[in-house]
Amino acid sequence: LLLRLNLQMYDIDKDGKITAEENSKVDEQHATEGGVPFEREASSESFRASDLDKDGFVTMSEFTRALQRQQAEALAQYTQQCQDLYGSLAVFDGIDSCTCAAGAKMD
Repeated sequence: LLLRLNLQMYDIDKDGKITAEENSKVDEQHATEGGVPFEREASSESFRASDLDKDGFVTMSEFTRALQRQQAEALAQYTQQCQDLYGSLAVFDGIDSCTCAAGAKMD
């Protein structure tokens, strides 16, 4: 449901898919509301990466897969940060802290 609501927020004309223009408008609005500079190239790159079949539109399926990929990449980055700080047995707990890998013991 949350993914569908996010897609609908970007789908300005409500045709069930997101165009590059819609993506850019919503990203710019979010940047403005957040008081941060709008990065048009980052917005465009995000759209291109989400448009898996390269047809110029992002569908619900593509949107879902793109968000899942982004979440997996973020989890990997956080886990790497944990390992950099605490060693190779550290993992990110998926919320806000590092833990010891299942079955491992901290000395």
